[in-house]
Amino acid sequence: MNKAKLKSLVMGLAVLTFVACGNKQETKDVDTTDRDHTHVDTTMKEYVCPMNCENSASDEPGKCNVCGMDLEKKK
Repeated sequence: MNKAKLKSLVMGLAVLTFVACGNKQETKDVDTTDRDHTHVDTTMKEYVCPMNCENSASDEPGKCNVCGMDLEKKK
């Protein structure tokens, strides 16, 4: 292999390495500022999320604070 081809190969590998390492996407933290992080005892609540989302039970009808679905009256 002559010097020109070797030099091109090395430069190409360097560029590929730089591009591959430079395009990492940063992971973003989930925004939980509007969520209540206290544990809700669902056994004492009248309305619950049909998806059983954590901390979404309520004494009154409304929407789940996690998934947004309408809360359903417990049976």
